[in-house]
Amino acid sequence: MTIPIAGIPTQLNALDTYTRSATTYLYTYKYSAPLTVGTKDLKCRVYVGEGWTTYTPRPCAVLMSTLGFAITSTDDEPLVRDYADFFVRSGCVFIVADSRVQADNPTNPDDAALGITGDLAARTVNALIDDCKHLYQWVTGVRALSPWCIEPKWVFPFGASAGAMGWLFMCQKYPWLADRIPGLICAAVAYGYDANPTYETAIRSTLGYTEADHDAGDPPVCAFLGGADTILGVTRIADFKAVLDGLGAPGVVHYDADGGHETALTFDLTALTNAATMAEAMKDFIDARTAVIERSRSCLLIT
Repeated sequence: MTIPIAGIPTQLNALDTYTRSATTYLYTYKYSAPLTVGTKDLKCRVYVGEGWTTYTPRPCAVLMSTLGFAITSTDDEPLVRDYADFFVRSGCVFIVADSRVQADNPTNPDDAALGITGDLAARTVNALIDDCKHLYQWVTGVRALSPWCIEPKWVFPFGASAGAMGWLFMCQKYPWLADRIPGLICAAVAYGYDANPTYETAIRSTLGYTEADHDAGDPPVCAFLGGADTILGVTRIADFKAVLDGLGAPGVVHYDADGGHETALTFDLTALTNAATMAEAMKDFIDARTAVIERSRSCLLIT
C-alpha cells in the first residue's frame, strides 16, 4: 500500500521567506573527540518553511557543502539560501552541512587499513565520505520534539562537485547505508577530478572508486552534468553519463553538452529534461521517489 504524502504541495509554494539562521537551527552532527588529527566539530543548519506548525512528515534534502575538497561552510549566505528556496518551496526540510577538508589535514581510523597513510588527498576524500555517513545517520536518526518533522525514508543527499562525490563514494563504501537512500541529487559530478591529478589518483587508484562500480544497487541519481566540464574531465563526465543512461529510470540525467562545471544554480535551463526550472526538476525527482516509497510508522522530529 502506498501512503499518501500528506501536506506536501503538488505545486511549488509561493514562499518568500523561511525560518533560518536561528541558533536553535544550527546543530553539531559529529564531534571531533574520537579523531586524533584534523579534529573539528561538524555543523549543519536546518531551513524550514515559515508557518510549518504541524507534524507533517516531509522529505528532506541534505546538502554537503564541500567544494573542491577545500571549501566548506554552513554559513547562511546567498548561495545556500537559493538552494533552500528550491527545496523549502517544494515542501522539503533543507539541511546544509560542513565537512573536514584538506586544510584540516584529516585522518580516519580506517586510513591505514585502506593503505592511505600519509596521502593527504586520499585521507581528505576518505574523511569526506566518513562525514557524509555521519551526517546521513544523524539526519535519519535524530529524536527531538519540534513543530515539523522529517520522514526518514525520504532523505535525499544533495551536492555539487566534491560534495556530490562524497555522497556517491559513501554509497560505494557503505552499501548497507545506500540501501536506505531514496535517491541522490548531484550536480557537476563524476568519478574523477581531471584538473587535479593528485585527487584523480586518490579517487580512482588509491581508493578505487570508478563509474564501473556504479550499478543498479546504488540509489537512483538525479544528475546535472555538463559535457564540457574540464574540471572533472569531459571523459569522466561522458563515462558517468553513459552509466546513468544505461541504468535509466527512476534516475534522470539533465545534460548540457556545452555546459561546464556548473552548480544546480547555474545550469542551463534549456538543457533540463521535462522541466522548465531547477526547482521543478528537483521536485519532480523527489515526488517520483516519495510516491513509491512508503512512509515509516513514525517520523523524525528535530528541535
